[in-house]
Amino acid sequence: MRSGPLAPELKERTVDRSETTFALWESVAGGGACDLPWRKATDVVAAVTSLIGSAKSLVVATGKTTTSGALLDAVLASPPGAVRTYVYAGRHVESDRRVFQALGSASDRLLMRLGYDLPADWLVADAGRAGVLLVGPPGADRRWAVPVDGQLARSLFEAFHALFWHHATREALPDAAGVVAFRSPLPAPTASRGNDVTLPAGRLLIDGKLAELIAEADVRVLPDGSVGGRAGIAFVPPKGDVTVPKQLAAEATQVVWADAGLPRTAVSRERMVLDLVERPVALQLEWPRRDAIDMYHRLTKLAASPSWRFHARRRLADVTGEVLVEGATAPGKVVPVLTLDATEVTAPPDRFDEAQPERLPDPPPLALRVTYRWKLLPLALPTGAREAELTRQWRAVNEWATRRVETLRQALDGLEGEEKSILDRLRRWLSGHDELRRRHAMARETLQVLAEVPPGQQPATAGELLQQLEAATQDVKALAGEWHSVRSKAETSSAEASQRAEWQERTSRAASDAAAKRTELAGAEGQVQEAGSALESAEALLKPALDVLRAKRKAALEADRDLAAKELAEARREAEEQINANSKKRKELKRRVTTLEERHGQIGRDLDLVNAWEPPSSDLGEALAPVTAAKAALDAARERARTLSSAVATLEAATNEPFVFAPLSRPARAPELPVVDVAAPPVPGEAPPELGELFEHKNKRYLALKTWEQVARARPVAARLKADLVAMSVVGRENRATGV
Repeated sequence: MRSGPLAPELKERTVDRSETTFALWESVAGGGACDLPWRKATDVVAAVTSLIGSAKSLVVATGKTTTSGALLDAVLASPPGAVRTYVYAGRHVESDRRVFQALGSASDRLLMRLGYDLPADWLVADAGRAGVLLVGPPGADRRWAVPVDGQLARSLFEAFHALFWHHATREALPDAAGVVAFRSPLPAPTASRGNDVTLPAGRLLIDGKLAELIAEADVRVLPDGSVGGRAGIAFVPPKGDVTVPKQLAAEATQVVWADAGLPRTAVSRERMVLDLVERPVALQLEWPRRDAIDMYHRLTKLAASPSWRFHARRRLADVTGEVLVEGATAPGKVVPVLTLDATEVTAPPDRFDEAQPERLPDPPPLALRVTYRWKLLPLALPTGAREAELTRQWRAVNEWATRRVETLRQALDGLEGEEKSILDRLRRWLSGHDELRRRHAMARETLQVLAEVPPGQQPATAGELLQQLEAATQDVKALAGEWHSVRSKAETSSAEASQRAEWQERTSRAASDAAAKRTELAGAEGQVQEAGSALESAEALLKPALDVLRAKRKAALEADRDLAAKELAEARREAEEQINANSKKRKELKRRVTTLEERHGQIGRDLDLVNAWEPPSSDLGEALAPVTAAKAALDAARERARTLSSAVATLEAATNEPFVFAPLSRPARAPELPVVDVAAPPVPGEAPPELGELFEHKNKRYLALKTWEQVARARPVAARLKADLVAMSVVGRENRATGV
């Protein structure tokens, strides 16, 4: 059983492919030894030397292979004599210097025409008496030098005749100076037989397709890989494209390959046909019966031990050698054991053991036993996953409950602190204190019980718990209010007692002070009377001097008044006389009249008050000093008497002041409770996950886990929440979930 953090694991699965079958070529150890009755084409010189030496005339047809060049060299290098030689070759020899040298030295016995590149080379002596045919696979060098005579030799002669006279585009001809060059050919001495020439032992076809002469062959050699007629044995070169071998095998043909160096060949027990094709030239030749029988046995023997053997359905367990399977580009060997890495697999933790790669990598065809390995990763939170709304709702409920409990505890702590601070000072005035302390202890016990388990851990009773918290809140508020009322009353009673004591002390002290001030006031009033008498005596002594000064002032004022009256009369007369003068003059005269009128009126008023006039102190001299001193003494006595009288009145009022209780300017402050007005959030209809963390992404829920131990217990939780199980984080792999 797994334990620990959710982490990736390496998984393996082994597949036995021994029963897997393929269409394939399989090499045969020690096979492919070829035994044909002909000379190797590499001995072409030896093969044709005796024939050249005994011939009266020769026809030579050559292609463009290496062996073709060797044959042409052997013919051109033969000693001069009476042999007349006709050569047909491809246009590639037109610039060959050796050809021109031979033509220059033997132009009277050597005729040469150029035309098509040929699929085989041959040399025939004396119009078909005997010859040598050089053959090989299509597109390759000649492999065999085949001696021919009879109808085969005649057929090659006639084929040469048709090509030389009717399918040449250039001919070696001398000009007037005897210089030989390839020019347009001279007209043929005979009529053309066309592009399809029937030969004694075959057929020459230009720009056409040869028909199969043997419909039901025992052996076919198909070096170009093309389909022939029916056959018991078919030699087909091994390739990755096995369309032709499969088609042949479906017809019960034994498909093999050994490099016999033959062109396309069909052999039965009595016939053998070679198709020599290099477009546009196609030459079909049929061998005599004795040669066909011999070739049949040789090829049958070769097929029994070939180089390669084709199997339409071959089990890998049965393969022993090198093989070329269908679609391959090169041969290979069976691999006994192979390990392949598959792509990573991600699976939910609860279905971890069931996870497999959706597709295993295709093994190499020749792998006999394949072990697949892959990394199995726990499914992680998808990119962009966010905490589930249900989790946020339950967190809001839990946080509200925690805040409310803490708020109420702070309120109770505040009440306890306040109680301790005033208990000694107001103990005699506190009523109902013991009952409040009992209710305080009960409220704290209730909060302790409510705080033990958050609502999210008891979702079934979460609503009831929130109601209990609301009720506890009201209890604490009521307790705080009652405590405030009790304290306010105690504070008021304490303040009234203190104010009454202060009032009694204050009125007693005012009565004592008032008696003392009355005695002082009686003495001050006597001093006022004495100062008044002294002032009257000083003023009587000063009166004669005042009368003299006032009489002088009166005489001076009367003289000023008469002068002012005279000036005023003159000013009025002048103003009447100048009534027609300009406005500036009239205004100036009017201002003068007004000024003199004011002066005359002021002098009259001063005369009316002359008896009350007080002369300057300097005019009275030393006679004024006693009066001034008497006035100062009287003012001082009067001021002291007024001050003492006011003090007596104030003290008498204080003595008679009634007791009035002054309410507290700053009454006891109500205890400050933290804000508890936020209503409880609604309780979600679903319970939160009992373990793991719930997330949401694109309308889908994910229950994230951390350890393997949580997986089994989380299955019912995920089923209830309709969530997929995922890994919160995977060891060795970055968690892509945002905010986690």
